[in-house]
Order: sequence, then structure tokens, then C-alpha cells
Amino acid sequence: MLKTKYWGKKYPLVKELFLNEPENFQLLLSNFTDSKNNYVIPENISKIEFYKLAVCYVNGNSDFEPNLNYLKLMQNGLSGIEKFIDIDAILKLKIKKEIERQTNNFFYENKGYKQGLAVYGNIGDFNKENSNHEIKGYVDVDFLKQYSDIPTLLNSIQYLYNFFNDNGIWNLVSFPNIEELEISSILTLKSNRHYDTGSYFLAKQWIILNELRMAREVLKQEHHLEFEDMFNYFFKIFRTDFQLAMVTN
Repeated sequence: MLKTKYWGKKYPLVKELFLNEPENFQLLLSNFTDSKNNYVIPENISKIEFYKLAVCYVNGNSDFEPNLNYLKLMQNGLSGIEKFIDIDAILKLKIKKEIERQTNNFFYENKGYKQGLAVYGNIGDFNKENSNHEIKGYVDVDFLKQYSDIPTLLNSIQYLYNFFNDNGIWNLVSFPNIEELEISSILTLKSNRHYDTGSYFLAKQWIILNELRMAREVLKQEHHLEFEDMFNYFFKIFRTDFQLAMVTN
């Protein structure tokens, strides 16, 4: 019925039927996902009525439990949904509590899979046998202590760490085609303006940011250098010298 505007215009009763079932709120939410389904929502439903329906959906009842994926979409925000409903602080808190309740129940009933994240500054520790399924990062602290000239340090950042991929692209961006598990793309819901941040991306981001923090602390402590000094050198001195060399050649 909600695949065409005909029923909503011809029979106002559709509105009543829609609002009688809290699960129908998912039909509205699905219009803001990358799903191929597109439902025609009755136009005579007010924002207040949508809000009440949303509260009933989040609260759930004995017959159904709100879908965790849809709750997360609501929590993260959906561009354009403000035309239908204003998700205020009170509703956001309800959503947050329900997400926490379902997540806690899941981990209480399932042992799950434990995986650690770590960044090492010692090559011996980094190369130790990995018994905790760790995703590891490494910063060559001894190298950073030994060299203080900026060109050498810039080369180390570009080539010795995973801050950039093989194509020279900053590795903190998401590469869903190679980072997202196939099962994840099938089971998870995404908004139509979604930026992919799967578990691999979040782990990679944590590793890289902490590698940068560790490197920054060493450079600051050993050579009184900040990353800003290196960037200034690259853009103001190295780039100028390179352009002059190109002109003279």
C-alpha cells in the first residue's frame, strides 16, 4: 500500500493504520537508508504524531523490540528527517538507553570475540608472538631519536609507517571496498549519506592516531620539534626550492 501515493490520498484511513503499529516507524527510517525500498508515507501525519510514534517504537512492547541498526541511524542523525520529526534531547536519551540495553544483553548472552589494539615503540615487543589477536602498530623510537633533520623525518613518515597507502593517500580516510567485510555490508543499515566506518577502519584509525601521538612525543622531547615545523618546512622551503630547481632545469 505504501509503494504508491494513491492509497494515502484516496483513503485517509491509511494514516490511522500507519500510526497504530509502532514498527511502521521503520518504514519512514528506511527511506533515509541506501535501501532500494522507498515507501510513500501518508502526508497528513504531523510532526507531533511522528514523535509519539517514534517514542512508542523506541520503547518497544511485548510483541516487538526496536531494531538496533535503525536505533543507531537515529542516534547518528539522518539528513532530511527533520521534515517529518524533530529528534530532541529527550528522544535521543531514550534511543541511547535502548541501544545500551540491547548491547549489554547481547554481550551478556554471547561471549563474543576479544581483540586488542596496541602501539609499540620497541621492535622486540612488536615482534613477540601475538596471542591476544592484537592489531598492532609500531613507531621506530630509536630512529626518531637518532635523526633530527626534517627531510629524513619526512621520508620516514611517508615510507616507514602506514600513515599513507601505496598510492600516497592519507590512510586515515575510509576505503570501504577493501576494509569492509562482505557480511557487514549485508547485515548493517546505512543512511543514504553514510560515511563507512567499519570495525577495521576504527581499529586502523586508533592505531594511526596513537602512532602519531607517540612519534610527536619523541620528536618534541628529543629535538623540540612539532609536526607543524615539518609541515612548514615542506610547504615553505622544500616546495620553493623544488619549484626553483624545475625552473632552472
